[in-house]
Amino acid sequence: MGSMRLCRGDLFKVPADESVAIAHGCNILGVMGGGIALDIKRVFPSMYDEYHELCKNKKLGPGDIFYSPQRLDGRPVSVYNLMTQSGLNGADMQFIRTAFERMFEDANSKGIKTIYIPMIGAGLGGISPSVCFNIYLETVEMFNGRLNVIVQFMENVRPHEILDDSHDPRNMYKRAMEAAKKEAQQKAAEQILGQEAK
Repeated sequence: MGSMRLCRGDLFKVPADESVAIAHGCNILGVMGGGIALDIKRVFPSMYDEYHELCKNKKLGPGDIFYSPQRLDGRPVSVYNLMTQSGLNGADMQFIRTAFERMFEDANSKGIKTIYIPMIGAGLGGISPSVCFNIYLETVEMFNGRLNVIVQFMENVRPHEILDDSHDPRNMYKRAMEAAKKEAQQKAAEQILGQEAK
């Protein structure tokens, strides 16, 4: 049974080796024009070319995965491209679920023990983060390793620091959102005080 943790960090600075993978969501049109996908395209240009060709020839459909062994800072890392969008905008919950199930099955067969992901589906995908989070929880049980979800809205947390390590992962999202809300309120208060001081 797999486990899941929230952490903060850079998807492209993970401790890469043969047992580590990174994953992201993309569309089946062969376009990586925004969000994390655009960064993936820039970091792994040859992989993007292969993905683009597969999409052009209609070899990838909704819920499919495209696995590609790559190198990150000179070290091996696996990259999973998850087909979570049929178009340029809007991810689909079932596509995410299917892609995750296929990714975990493939990762188990390859001996991958750790997968780092952004909040797939919750950015340009347009799905509520809490809904995406529940999909991760429901499917990670298939995985024989650990899924690290990198959350970008948290500050004052060191890269890859675990935000919550309890045995009940359903508390993770709630605590992370509460911390983010508190931080936003603090910033708003500081801004108001700054305006009053002028």
